[in-house]
Amino acid sequence: MKLFFSISFAIASLGVTLGIVRFLGIIGAFEIIKKELRQFSPTSLRIVKNYFYSAKHWLTMFREMWSLNTSSRQVQKANDFGIIPIISIKAGTFLKPSLGRLYFSIQSADKLRNQMHSNLLFLSTDCQQLLAEKSSHFVWIDQREIIMQAVTQILQKIKNINH
Repeated sequence: MKLFFSISFAIASLGVTLGIVRFLGIIGAFEIIKKELRQFSPTSLRIVKNYFYSAKHWLTMFREMWSLNTSSRQVQKANDFGIIPIISIKAGTFLKPSLGRLYFSIQSADKLRNQMHSNLLFLSTDCQQLLAEKSSHFVWIDQREIIMQAVTQILQKIKNINH
């Protein structure tokens, strides 16, 4: 799975360099692939698309994917956050099934993701999980209200601690 995503991000970076990603954005392909983008205001949509048009975005994604083992070791070492409030936002599924993803085992990706989210709940004595049931991996696109809810809850917890 790591190799699949690493190669995908490297190809996307090449696609940015060749102008293919920008062309796809201009003709509205992103909104066809990800229907939730249609709900964005023109200004917000332009901001989102500009991230995808940047080779730095895809190279960062590639480096993050390639460094997963290092990140995993770092998280294992930082395994006790005490009473610090943590909210884990879990998407309904890692990837939604589509024609382009028939070759990719969505069930195995979801199984790995579920295990990771279960482990996150042990990082703090004040840890909870919010489920973004209608969302795939891109919660910030599919159900951004869940992110707002999580931030509000964390701020409220911090406010209660300080008073």
